[in-house]
Amino acid sequence: MALGPATNHKFPDEKLSATLMWVTDRLPADYSDGEDTGKRITGTAPPPGGTRLAVLEIQPGNTLHGLHHTDTIDYVICMAGEIEMELDDSTVKMKAGDVLIQRGTNHGWVNRSDAPARIAVIDRRGDGNTALELFQLGA
Repeated sequence: MALGPATNHKFPDEKLSATLMWVTDRLPADYSDGEDTGKRITGTAPPPGGTRLAVLEIQPGNTLHGLHHTDTIDYVICMAGEIEMELDDSTVKMKAGDVLIQRGTNHGWVNRSDAPARIAVIDRRGDGNTALELFQLGA
């Protein structure tokens, strides 16, 4: 059993860190071999048929480097702070406790607040129409 801090950090720029927590190669997942899949080097999308969990910390005043998309269903949980998801024609604001389901939309993250924002993103390969749903707890 692996206990301790996650170590697979990427720093695309000084205002963004991404920590890969876990990857599965398929569903149902095989966890019998004891591998710490959070140590793998992967791209943004999960392996075909698999999943990927990453935690992003976005500092105030980060720069949006353009929109991107992956053919995934993304379950995004805002764990701390406030963050805005820029889309082709609109902006969605999330605060701690909000859950967003993003299906293949062009998007990018911007922190316009004065405090760091932390989001957990669980990606699963998808295929179909793009859509976005935002759920706010207690709203």
